[in-house]
Amino acid sequence: MAEAISTKYLFLDIDGVLNDHTKYPNGYCGIDYKKMELLNRIVEGSKCKIVLVSAWRYMLLDPPAMTLRGFRYLLTIHGASEAVVNGLCGYLDYDKDINDPYDRSKLVDKWLYQNLQGKRFKDPRPRIVVLDDTDCGYSDLGLCHVMPDPKVGLTEWEVDMVLALFMGEAAEVVVENTPKPLYALVNYTRTLEGDTNKVEQQTDHK
Repeated sequence: MAEAISTKYLFLDIDGVLNDHTKYPNGYCGIDYKKMELLNRIVEGSKCKIVLVSAWRYMLLDPPAMTLRGFRYLLTIHGASEAVVNGLCGYLDYDKDINDPYDRSKLVDKWLYQNLQGKRFKDPRPRIVVLDDTDCGYSDLGLCHVMPDPKVGLTEWEVDMVLALFMGEAAEVVVENTPKPLYALVNYTRTLEGDTNKVEQQTDHK
């Protein structure tokens, strides 16, 4: 029998999630402390592990500009809680094709295959959620995807959505009660064993 897993995984983007894409005079984006506090709530509330999907991961790839320990320290000085710092467990490989809109989702799929191959979910609650301001085809792979407005970044609404998904609450309830336009693509077909019911909502980014 395949090994059962109970760990939850949050695949995390940074630009458009932990900031609103506002750039410093040098052309780079930073991390918004208030949005980091929201991420703290997600990780502390769900006890999830974090896998970095953001382009910020290039600081960790070969040849690395910093170690994983150094990146954890970077998060610490930007307000990350101990749960977030210790929860960072990995990051995606290099982009394979920058012209492929599904490239990042394929890398997520590769990470899952390499790290969770042969394992099954311990219970029917979703164990994988992607928090990214861009739809890179995650829902086509059956991944739960919560997508903040890239001009706003992470808000209380996305926090509630992610926590609800990790707790296995019905996505329809969260969607119907949202006071703002929906920026979420949710698909339970992969993360809920035996459930083939898709729950998808899309909005135009205008």
